[in-house]
Amino acid sequence: MAPVLAVQAITGKDGKLELLSETTVRLATMLGTEAWDRDEASRLIAYDAELSAKIRRAASDGASCTLGSADAAVSRLGQGKVVALAVAHSLRQPYSKAIQTLGLAESQLWRHAVAAASAVERMRSHLAQPIPHECLAAALLHDLGYLVFAQTLPADVQALLAEASKQGWTNSRLAESELAGTDHAAVGGAIAGHWGLPPVFVDAIAYHHAPNQIPTARFAHVAHVVNIADMVAATIGESLGNREQGPIDEAGSMMKLALSGEQFSSVCQEVHDDLEDVLYWYS
Repeated sequence: MAPVLAVQAITGKDGKLELLSETTVRLATMLGTEAWDRDEASRLIAYDAELSAKIRRAASDGASCTLGSADAAVSRLGQGKVVALAVAHSLRQPYSKAIQTLGLAESQLWRHAVAAASAVERMRSHLAQPIPHECLAAALLHDLGYLVFAQTLPADVQALLAEASKQGWTNSRLAESELAGTDHAAVGGAIAGHWGLPPVFVDAIAYHHAPNQIPTARFAHVAHVVNIADMVAATIGESLGNREQGPIDEAGSMMKLALSGEQFSSVCQEVHDDLEDVLYWYS
């Protein structure tokens, strides 16, 4: 099944997988097109009571009381964290559900996504070059395609994919291509495009295992960061499926970003140690 056909199969005229709110899409669009407007972002958030409360609470982390305005919270957090929190607000519930046919336990996809986002934050102190603002939200979104698979693939095909996932990353993606005619990354990118997310997010999701295929340097940079973040999450045990083999940096992302093996190990340890706190912050 081609990515576009998979998206059409679950959306149709009723939009069954419209997970991101209109506010979240608009915030992500401002961020991903380098047109961030703090006043407009604050206005959008203020109109969404639940999201506003979430962002104000997150911005008040460690303070004695919650910040009183969305504008103050947006100013304190910065654009990347604001959009990541908006994405998390939309995805937490569907990501937390078990997808038994794909071998995913309750909260497994959510924990993996948050661990990847945490890895993005932790990499900042280990990389000489800046990490683009889009990377946090892209890390949360990168395995979105599994939700599409859960709604489009027959149960017997999903069971075969769940079995293949135990054999390692490469075997899992090969099985997806053979059994579904595509892989979770391409399908995730297609649904992100269907939602109207900017190309930087679409490419980061669709090519998070193959960032070298992205021709635009800035977009490829985001995808390389997400690829490493995905590997960090898997290395600390927050993997998807029940893989017996650890991740392999097939795209050479660590070399591209000049992240040493020692630095990668440090990031893994930091993410592992703080994951429960980060899960609470995103909740």
